[in-house]
Amino acid sequence: MAEKPPYDPTLATATLRFRTRLHGTPPKMRPIKFDADPECGKQHSTAVPEETIVSRDGLLANAVVFVSRGAERWAYPVPTEPVVLDQRGCMFVPHVFTVMAGQPVHIRNSDPVCHQVHGIPKENREFDECLMKGARPFETRFEKAELGILIKCDIHGWMRSFAGVFGHPFHAVTDGDGSAVLRLPPGEYEVAVWHEYGKFEKPSPRTVEVADGGTAELEFVFRVP
Repeated sequence: MAEKPPYDPTLATATLRFRTRLHGTPPKMRPIKFDADPECGKQHSTAVPEETIVSRDGLLANAVVFVSRGAERWAYPVPTEPVVLDQRGCMFVPHVFTVMAGQPVHIRNSDPVCHQVHGIPKENREFDECLMKGARPFETRFEKAELGILIKCDIHGWMRSFAGVFGHPFHAVTDGDGSAVLRLPPGEYEVAVWHEYGKFEKPSPRTVEVADGGTAELEFVFRVP
């Protein structure tokens, strides 16, 4: 098999903008019961809802958008800069993140309590690490592409985060406005979207062509059954 040509993603000249929407009324997110650990409760003066569905004005946050076909034509350098997953206020921050296969992930504990960080992938190596207050960050790497890896705290059951791992750098997580942006080499791609809530009617992948120096826009709509 011929070796793939290398590509530096910082040289990408095309822009793809995403918007993820939610059609219908989603289940109401319950407030997290921090009283299971008084030290966690002290860090929140107001109620904090669960983060499974974060939607405002029909816009859906925490959806992973990514190139599902078309990026395999090149080889990419693996970033050495770590992605940071923090534990702050007895919550994982961010709730959803993406990373390239082989890229370091640093898991921190900024809380005054101990957390038992448990990563439960299906294709990658499982980890289960105790992070005490003030401990040095725990470093891990996911060596294989995998979507929706659950990372949880075995002490505080409400603490959950999800990771998307890709063999290329063209992936992002939508923000509170349901928006995300990818910079791509010019060409035709299939792009897809993932969200942790499995009961939504998920939109199908879309095909899009982006031109050199141009901008394309795509909208994905999840539907409440």
